[in-house]
Amino acid sequence: MSFESYRSKGRIAILLMILLTVISGFVSVLSLDSNLYVSLILLLANSVFFILFLVAMNGFAKYYDDSKIFKNSLYVFIIATIAGNFMRIISFTFVTPILEESSISASLQVFSIVWVITAFVAIINGILYRRAFSTLAEKSGEDNFKQAGEYMFFGGILTIVFVGIIGLFIGWILAFKGFSSMKPEVKLN
Repeated sequence: MSFESYRSKGRIAILLMILLTVISGFVSVLSLDSNLYVSLILLLANSVFFILFLVAMNGFAKYYDDSKIFKNSLYVFIIATIAGNFMRIISFTFVTPILEESSISASLQVFSIVWVITAFVAIINGILYRRAFSTLAEKSGEDNFKQAGEYMFFGGILTIVFVGIIGLFIGWILAFKGFSSMKPEVKLN
């Protein structure tokens, strides 16, 4: 595959992930996310889009001969997948019955546990995104990737106070801009 192919895959994957985030927001507002089938479809779509992103990052890791670009992105995918599945199992096994039959105090305890786990995963993923995008910025000379990594890092940290999603969203937009304005290396013979 070529530089342009990796660049296109990166742009398409990020654009689709941004659109999926917006769609998921609307679904949450409409309270359709309690439907198991809708949740599974959104999860599957997100996984497909992220795999496309991983293909692009793997291509750039080979193009720039630096495996950190791909490895850190892959670690994000693995951690997010494991954490997401763990949270789904906990939700269907423990959270739903507790919320249906318990007091407000028990519900707040469950919410606090889920919130802390989500924040912890977001912080780790923010660190890994920062590493991947900083390396890509260094190799490509595209500063939007460095900024994307910083926004994702601070967005991960700020997840603990619920505003981190804004930083993550801005980070994805900057990564899209980075893929859009990348230029291939000029190789001298």
